[in-house]
Amino acid sequence: MSGASGLVVVALTVAGVFSQTAGVSAEAVPAACEIGELPTPAGTVAATVDGATPEGRTLTGFAITGLDPVDGTAVIWRDGAISRTVEDAPSALLDLNSRGDGVGATNGHSWVYRDGVVRELPGAGVATAIGEAGQVVGSRLEPTPNGPPVAVPVVWAADGTGMTDLPRPGGQTGRALDIAADGTIVGELGVDAYTWRPDGTHGPLPRPAGVPPTEKAGAERITGPWVIGYAGGSVRWNLPDGTAEKVDELQFSVDAVNERGWMVGEGANAGALAIIDGQPVELPPHPQLRGLRLASISSDGTIFGGTAYDRPSMSERPVQWRCGP
Repeated sequence: MSGASGLVVVALTVAGVFSQTAGVSAEAVPAACEIGELPTPAGTVAATVDGATPEGRTLTGFAITGLDPVDGTAVIWRDGAISRTVEDAPSALLDLNSRGDGVGATNGHSWVYRDGVVRELPGAGVATAIGEAGQVVGSRLEPTPNGPPVAVPVVWAADGTGMTDLPRPGGQTGRALDIAADGTIVGELGVDAYTWRPDGTHGPLPRPAGVPPTEKAGAERITGPWVIGYAGGSVRWNLPDGTAEKVDELQFSVDAVNERGWMVGEGANAGALAIIDGQPVELPPHPQLRGLRLASISSDGTIFGGTAYDRPSMSERPVQWRCGP
């Protein structure tokens, strides 16, 4: 894959899908979406999009630039162009806050990218997300007397003082997976989707109707009041309302949510699908690569980031969808 994108843009008009849909404003629904490859550093063999800032216009990922030995660089894109590369990052930047600070993890150790510098986080653990105030959430492995180690949810303080275990009633195992702008943390604990709030309270998230209490559930992403994850299928929670609802349209995965509650993930036909104001918008496929993995949705629901891929490995290409009014 070259440093400049040579992909012919594919457009998909979806206005007709909504022309007879009541209660959806014309301004809210994209009329057409286009997919294009993001530029990559010279010599890139394969590259992925792995995360984004909360508003969704800045994407981050990793470009593999050598195979013998394996070498690469973390990449940050802004509005479809390379904003910067982070050559000394040991792996992909998995998440960014609005300041551009990011986190990553490799070989059981985590690191933070802040003020243009990569620093290793104290303690052995796997970071997954970074908050607006600089806190980092993730998990660590705790040894057990008679078996393999188990995952324990943790948070790293923004001031660099170290890693602290999050409350886990009954010694349950789990992981912290994301953190909202207000410091609310979501993840999984035991068999439940779980939340830890800034005021110190914590507890399981409700299950959608019909999902038994023994079904494994997890909360994977949070933006504003909205949380997405799984519990017998894709689920969206509204924290203030205390509600949980199945997202049947996103049959295979729900991957990102914005502060309006709009989502993007993988639909029943294994394609990229956005849910805008409750209505499905099919995003156009890559013309050569069959697989799509979604990573982000912008605040206004017009920009999406992800990775197109196929077999064999090293086919991954970073892509972005742009949707017009």
